[in-house]
Amino acid sequence: MDSHQTHPQLQLSTVLSWLATGVVAFLCSVLGLASGPFVQSFAVMLQGLRVELPLPTRFVLATYVWLLPLLFSALAVFVILKEVLARELRRRFVLTARVFLAALIAVGLVILILYLPLLTLAAKLVKTK
Repeated sequence: MDSHQTHPQLQLSTVLSWLATGVVAFLCSVLGLASGPFVQSFAVMLQGLRVELPLPTRFVLATYVWLLPLLFSALAVFVILKEVLARELRRRFVLTARVFLAALIAVGLVILILYLPLLTLAAKLVKTK
């Protein structure tokens, strides 16, 4: 009788794991597609400022066309692949959460790097007052 009660719960957990995986994979795919136009608008804005760009900003502007889509695509592939390879449900949920956090951290880091020239320019303006 106990085996009948755990079986539906196991199926529900598996469905929820695949649902979480699908959401995170979709999010990573959207971030990969949206990163190009997002960074391109910053590139145009920073070019108009005519200031020397910090090294991290120059790196992102030089590689965003291929690096960001590759990063987010790799995260999407990994989150789907781990559903097949990981046996434990708890491990699947933990890996899905880690991929989600990695995508959020990557987006935040890219935004910080793109705003870095504006932040340094603002700091220089404050010093001149």
